[in-house]
Amino acid sequence: MRLVNKIESARHRIADYEILNPDAEQVFIAYGSPVRTVQQLMHDHPDKAIGFLRLRTVWPFPEFALKEFKNVKRFLVPELNLGQIAREIERHVQVPVISLPKLGGDLHTPAELLASLEGYP
Repeated sequence: MRLVNKIESARHRIADYEILNPDAEQVFIAYGSPVRTVQQLMHDHPDKAIGFLRLRTVWPFPEFALKEFKNVKRFLVPELNLGQIAREIERHVQVPVISLPKLGGDLHTPAELLASLEGYP
């Protein structure tokens, strides 16, 4: 418990993340392999309405970084699991969180992520 308290007390210094387009209305949050897919999508579609919170560490979770997106209407979370980070995000925000889980070893494609943007107006 001592180590947990130590990490929790230093969460602002330890949390490692990157924010792109903080004025965006639709924001991807990703870590691990889906990061590359989101980066490719943003490269192919340089739209300031698409934001990105790249998590380099998932614990301690940087819930304070979510507040940087002042205009967000929804968060989209591609994950290679059953949506554990999406549930964590839902605990801290008042806007919809769209979980985009993928299992079985297949990666998300930029086309799938683009379709998820278009599927939620």
